[in-house]
Amino acid sequence: MQRKDKVKIQELIDYWKHRAQKYRESGHYRLATVELLECVNQLEKLLNGQPTETSGFKPPK
Repeated sequence: MQRKDKVKIQELIDYWKHRAQKYRESGHYRLATVELLECVNQLEKLLNGQPTETSGFKPPK
């Protein structure tokens, strides 16, 4: 696996984890679960060479 692929995978994970964390912090556990499932869907798209929905996202520090 090339470095750029690893960076893209990490970007996807960070993006969806951040979204799920926000829902979890506000007590919306079902929505947090949906966000994590979407992360898996986006990773599958990436592995299949399809475009993903996180281009350019940088989670806040």
